[in-house]
Amino acid sequence: KHRSEILKFLIDQKKSIVISGSHGKTTTSTYITTILSISKKDPTAIIGGIVPLYKKNYNISNSELLVAEADESDGSLIKFNPNIGVITNIELEHIDHYRNLEELIKTMKKFSENCNHLIANYDCQNLKNNLKESIWFSIQKINNIDFSLIPIESNGCEILAEYYEKEKFIDILKIPIPGLHNLSNTIAAIAACRTAGIIFKDIRNGIEHLQLPERRFEYKGLWKNRLIIDDYAHHPTEIDAAISMA
Repeated sequence: KHRSEILKFLIDQKKSIVISGSHGKTTTSTYITTILSISKKDPTAIIGGIVPLYKKNYNISNSELLVAEADESDGSLIKFNPNIGVITNIELEHIDHYRNLEELIKTMKKFSENCNHLIANYDCQNLKNNLKESIWFSIQKINNIDFSLIPIESNGCEILAEYYEKEKFIDILKIPIPGLHNLSNTIAAIAACRTAGIIFKDIRNGIEHLQLPERRFEYKGLWKNRLIIDDYAHHPTEIDAAISMA
């Protein structure tokens, strides 16, 4: 069996949250899993990287929730029928499989149509211009957005941000991880957890425990008085984000 067939079987068994997109899938999946676990929802999880809370890339549980990362590299994600689907962004990648951006967008639209609830990034032009029905999240805009997390201060270690639901101010959140791309991943995770019915108080508590998955701006040590950081970034946009974060 192809891995995607096994994953589809598992997704179909439970109330599923499935995360896809060009960048931030593993981080967003890790954040969702962490928030749900801290909220004592104990989800089954199948992630593309090591989740610090578990110290492995999966969790096995009898609970009703499942969090899975859906890789778009070979187009097999169109087999999935998630309860909640999240698309972090779309950019041309995996050009061994997709001839152009239009082909990738077509595949992601098909995935979106299979989701009972779709959550997407309004700040990504390729999503905003091609998806019609969606629950939108943003780190730039409040008006007509379902979930917004607007940065107000960053000190290199954490970000203070204003959190809004349907334009209504809810609270100021302290996100324990720097980087605007990680702020976008955070609001994607919050949107998914709220859509899954998790109360805000539990989400706020879970955010305090957020950690990046392994090989996402991971501190490895000192060498000749220089900080050594390991990062999986391999797409020009991801490399830009890693350098910007540094």
